Amino acid sequence: MKMGTRAIHILCRYGFPYIDILQALVDNGAALNLQDNYGFSAFAIMASHPYVQLSADLVSKWIHEHGLDLSIKTNLGATPLVNAIASQSLHGLSAILPNIAGHVDLSAELDSAKIKLQEIANLKPIPEDLHALARLANARQIVDLLEARCSQQCLRTLAGR
Repeated sequence: MKMGTRAIHILCRYGFPYIDILQALVDNGAALNLQDNYGFSAFAIMASHPYVQLSADLVSKWIHEHGLDLSIKTNLGATPLVNAIASQSLHGLSAILPNIAGHVDLSAELDSAKIKLQEIANLKPIPEDLHALARLANARQIVDLLEARCSQQCLRTLAGR
């Protein structure tokens, strides 16, 4: 445990098909907010993994029942939302966005993330590597999600909600 890594960090990083095992650990007291030496919470690691099958309902449950904190930052100042965006984790992003209100300054984070993802999505020439192509496709989907979320935020602001 040289890097401050605990079992929950390892499961979040490498146990992506085992959400049910992770849920059992969390239900029995494992801390999703626990940070390693780099400041990554177990949840931030999970949210940034592109293959973790997170859901918005599960994240909501963890917030309300287990105190999941979406505002915890790494040593470099990145929240789980920024980590999900930077790693182009569509599942992580889709699970976090519906639950983010009141946890972080959404506008500031989305503005900078959107610029970075548009740069990634517009890379030319398109790489021939299949993994790189999949990441570019994910980047385009994430940009669409971010634009839709920003539009929803603007509409709520205009409506006075």
